[in-house]
Amino acid sequence: MCTVQDIMTMANDHSPAWSGRPQLPHQRPSGALTRADVREEVGKALATFAEDVLRQELDRLQADLKSLLRPLQRQDLSAALDEWWSRAERTADKKGFSCCKDEEPLTTSSLDTGTTSATALGSPPASPLSLPEAAPDSVKVEVATPVLSAFSSPTMPSSPLLGHFEPSRKDWRRSFVENATKANRKIQYVHGSKCSENDEVNTVLEEAIKALEDGVKPHLVEDGLGGTYFVKDRNEAFVAVFKPRDEEPLAPNNPKVHACDQSNGRWGQAQKGLKEGVLVGEAAINEYAAFLVDQASLPSLRAGVCPTALVRVANSAFHSASEDRRSAFRSVKDKVGSFQLFAKHDCTSEDMGPGRFPDEHVHRIAALDIRLCNTDRHSGNILVRKAASSSEVEALVPIDHGYALPGLDSLGEVTFEWLSWPAAKRPFSQAMREEIRAIDVDEVESTLLKRVPMLRCQCLATLRTCTALLQQGVEAGLTAHDIGSLMARPEGGEEQPSVLEELVAESRRRVASEEDSEVPEPSPEERMSLLKDLIAAKCKALAAEKASA
Repeated sequence: MCTVQDIMTMANDHSPAWSGRPQLPHQRPSGALTRADVREEVGKALATFAEDVLRQELDRLQADLKSLLRPLQRQDLSAALDEWWSRAERTADKKGFSCCKDEEPLTTSSLDTGTTSATALGSPPASPLSLPEAAPDSVKVEVATPVLSAFSSPTMPSSPLLGHFEPSRKDWRRSFVENATKANRKIQYVHGSKCSENDEVNTVLEEAIKALEDGVKPHLVEDGLGGTYFVKDRNEAFVAVFKPRDEEPLAPNNPKVHACDQSNGRWGQAQKGLKEGVLVGEAAINEYAAFLVDQASLPSLRAGVCPTALVRVANSAFHSASEDRRSAFRSVKDKVGSFQLFAKHDCTSEDMGPGRFPDEHVHRIAALDIRLCNTDRHSGNILVRKAASSSEVEALVPIDHGYALPGLDSLGEVTFEWLSWPAAKRPFSQAMREEIRAIDVDEVESTLLKRVPMLRCQCLATLRTCTALLQQGVEAGLTAHDIGSLMARPEGGEEQPSVLEELVAESRRRVASEEDSEVPEPSPEERMSLLKDLIAAKCKALAAEKASA
């Protein structure tokens, strides 16, 4: 094997092949290297080697530093809080404070900075190495709240001394220590999205945090138009799918070709998305909303949307329009988006004939798509899971609901892959018909307003309207194919409105005519009731037309 030293020795040799003296072309051996060529190749090899060694050394030092500081941080903070707590209690006893005294709740001062103002006797130290003196009653203290979301402003006691007994002092201290020591976690729930319906997400999320801390980076999926990342566990197996809001199609940091023009103001302000009726940045929200709608259904009506949450993830693997993805050193980006468990599957619905799909599974997905007015249900986002002992279809798993729940003014761009499937043309079972009739849209809307407060009123109106269409269609004896056909625009006539669009327009015309008269302006409930009557009449007419055919 030729070493670097051997190469340099040969370069300094005075033989004709390696001499620095100019040679005529016919005198120089074919393929001979010059001294400049050798220096260039050696320089490249040394630079690559040095960069790899430096990166490995930095990663090792960072991991060692984290492992050393983590226990010290927790111990020092706990000791500091104990000392602060004792001092605050002594001050409270001297001044005669009562634990039942009225409290002033925290209010979020900024949706972007995540800081809140609170009136308190004294605040926990910002660092375990510094303890503040007890502050007077009137002092306002800025309390850092890294776990607060940019979406909502929860209220909580301003001080454990002035608050009520729920939560208790001990619970409050434990919670504060936990939150403070986890302030630098690489994944955090957006406030309100961690709920009882998705406890399964928490286990996967904890494993994903450990994997990110070990240097396992998310993997950018090449398919699709937006930034979608497979999140891995420590064994580098896919466990979840993360979709950042600012990497959606037409968003500013989209890693693919569909990036928006940022010259006309801020990207998140009512900018039209890739699909009609869905704004840029709403796809991640709709993913979570679709999961909540599916979970609110009775068990036998659930389509099986994978558990989903809204989270913040910090990692350098994410894309930024101002950064070169090929750079060896990339900055850490803090992203908000949907975090959905990875669905194990054998293939997609486009890889099998639709005649093999069970009626019940197709009807569940159809009912969900109708309620959500899904504008992007194609064959690639229905996953197929086969039984272990045979090739029979065990389950159909619907994914990708970012382009569901468009505004009520944009109902015509629906895409239902299942519309032509044989199962969709067969009637619903009696049990499923009863479950569809039992859907409480008020309860579902209440859940969405609580968990996804940023969801637009136009989107909630779409959910109400399409749920009414599903219920009235089932009441009239229509199939999923019949009901879906009322929502889809005629083939080859994209400019022609669908039947549902015509019914919405008719209800608005009637409301407008009543407003012009002396009749009092109808309430939103009365407007919705009018639209339901029109939908019911149309479903009955279609059922009668089918019966007479």
